[in-house]
Amino acid sequence: MNHIPICVRCHIECRVKKNGVFAIEMASFGPAAIWMSDLWHCPECGIEFLAGFGQRPACEHYQADFQSLLDSLDKDASLMGVRFWGSRTEQQAPIRQAVAKVQETFTKSLKSARQRALGRDWED
Repeated sequence: MNHIPICVRCHIECRVKKNGVFAIEMASFGPAAIWMSDLWHCPECGIEFLAGFGQRPACEHYQADFQSLLDSLDKDASLMGVRFWGSRTEQQAPIRQAVAKVQETFTKSLKSARQRALGRDWED
């Protein structure tokens, strides 16, 4: 990064809080890539953000050592790993899929209960 980030709220320069933070890029199938970055913060309001990413990921999901690096990030609290998504929609997709599955199961169970209660096939 060739400039110092400025906090839009406080109008002051931000500071590096920690170098060498692992940023875990998420995709629809789970973790996709691990990037190296720096954790910055505003000394006034305390907002934190990642910046200063490398040009390429340190490791990607198809590489042999990806899962072992991911496991070590999950186990060792001193290795800071921040998961991120491209958008809020991508982040919430697994939740929406799980809710849809629960709704589908509930609807099937309800139809089955109606059929048993009426002693016949129930059609909507």
